[in-house]
Amino acid sequence: MKNALKYIVVSVCSLILAACAGVNFNRPQPGKFQLGRSTQNEIVKEMGDSYKATNMTKNGKAVKAISYGFSAVQGGSDLRMIPVRVQTFFFYNNTLVGQTFISSFDADNTNFDPEKASTLKKGQSTHSDVIALLGEPSGTYIPPMSKALSKKTISYQYTARRTAPFGKIEIERKSLSISFNENDVIEDIELSLSNN
Repeated sequence: MKNALKYIVVSVCSLILAACAGVNFNRPQPGKFQLGRSTQNEIVKEMGDSYKATNMTKNGKAVKAISYGFSAVQGGSDLRMIPVRVQTFFFYNNTLVGQTFISSFDADNTNFDPEKASTLKKGQSTHSDVIALLGEPSGTYIPPMSKALSKKTISYQYTARRTAPFGKIEIERKSLSISFNENDVIEDIELSLSNN
């Protein structure tokens, strides 16, 4: 997942640095695109041309990523916020194997409480436990995007840019990745937080 998360962070940051970029879009409805079934052509037909595409290797497999993004000059209840919205799709052999949505707009914000993750237990907590605790994830993945032995991985991700005194910029990033085994029990949890 680290390569994919790095790609997503770069996509978000490139939009943030542009301050106002991309074509505004709505987050696809849950279930609109199916992992292991939907194709890149189907998604592009529905979403339009992406603003960014790249190739990467994930668990030894060639994966293609395409992103849709939009950033505004200012918006929302936080007057210092420069909101961004990014949707990324990952394909293996032209089939969807991962999708991630990140937003700091009020309407579809993906912010989450990372402290709640400390109550989750590897080898004990289930997929249902995670959803009950944190709500629906902002990202879902299957092999080769998830770890080799994982049935699936979900993620919660958030990135925000705020103006600070003296022309400085604060960028907050949160990423929680949770992998499950064939019994839907957590086998791995990765949490990353940064604020600079």
